[in-house]
Amino acid sequence: MIAAVLRAIHINMGERAGLNHEDPRFLRDDKDRLKVLIAQRNSELDVWGFKTPKSTLILDFYEQELRNPYYVIVYRNIAAIADSWEQRGSSLEYISPIGHTMTYYNKIFDFMNKTDSPLLIVNYERAVQSKEMLVKHLAEFTETPLAQEDLSRAVAMITGDGRGYVNLPEHYFLVEPKDRFPLDDEEVLLINCNKKLVVSNDGVFQEFETQHNKIIWNPIDGSKFPRKFLMIFEFDIADKHYLEKNIFRIYFDFLGEFFPGHATRPYLGPGKNILYIETNGQVKRVAVGAMVSDVRACFENVRFFELPDEGDYGGYLSGKSTIPDRGSPGIPTSNRGALRMFFHDVVMKKAFSIIRKLTLN
Repeated sequence: MIAAVLRAIHINMGERAGLNHEDPRFLRDDKDRLKVLIAQRNSELDVWGFKTPKSTLILDFYEQELRNPYYVIVYRNIAAIADSWEQRGSSLEYISPIGHTMTYYNKIFDFMNKTDSPLLIVNYERAVQSKEMLVKHLAEFTETPLAQEDLSRAVAMITGDGRGYVNLPEHYFLVEPKDRFPLDDEEVLLINCNKKLVVSNDGVFQEFETQHNKIIWNPIDGSKFPRKFLMIFEFDIADKHYLEKNIFRIYFDFLGEFFPGHATRPYLGPGKNILYIETNGQVKRVAVGAMVSDVRACFENVRFFELPDEGDYGGYLSGKSTIPDRGSPGIPTSNRGALRMFFHDVVMKKAFSIIRKLTLN
């Protein structure tokens, strides 16, 4: 939530932050590589930031390496955190995220007692009830100008429902599995797409040898995918135990590349699958890829159908995925099995002369 608000008021939190607003380049343990990355980011921008859960464990390192860091610490009811994990489909037992939370909170508490860097403490439960106040506090704390349109944009990033992330409007996507869908040839236009097979074939199944292997589709005429469309295909997988693990991502290319931040993991069952997809109309390509290596699966008879913008298609939601993925406000999300808890965000300023500590109550 905090990283989403910071991005909404135009603080760069990473070019590949995506739906979960985490910069994947900071998801590493090699401190030498982190130092190089920090130097690179410093050279590119006066103001930048990042959010990753693991950074909580090495705050002392970041305190030494970051240029004039600002810290935003989010405290939330630990039972609510466990509830959030459960709502988003985590396979962990309920008590496990509580243990994770306590470990992270203890690290944060120790750090807060010794840092002299500017620090903003956010009470999550109160913040989601005072959305505009939260945005204004964050803008003031980071010394960021706040126009009315940016305030509205940032408020839209705050839901407080615990059910997942909200994406920026320029990267909006939604995927809902459907049990059925009525297709009227007079109203629904078949999208002609090129199918680029980036994997080798082995009999009926395609080999996804690494996580980089993907099947990619793009409109033949060079246009972008429409705002609303169906993706219909036959699916099978050699190793059936993967069916309940949701190991396949659907990727959306907004920026000329594919990465996990712009992907989702809908339930794919054996046989016919119907995915209802919404975007902002800026998707250049769509792809599927596995999250694990050496997977043999089959995507056959893949078809895309454009849908009218004004249509309401919620009535055909499948029971396979009770919480659809979201990329915009007001639409529930699910990142099953993904550990998406976050505790703090770090924002760097080029020049900061006054040390101040603020508490948002």
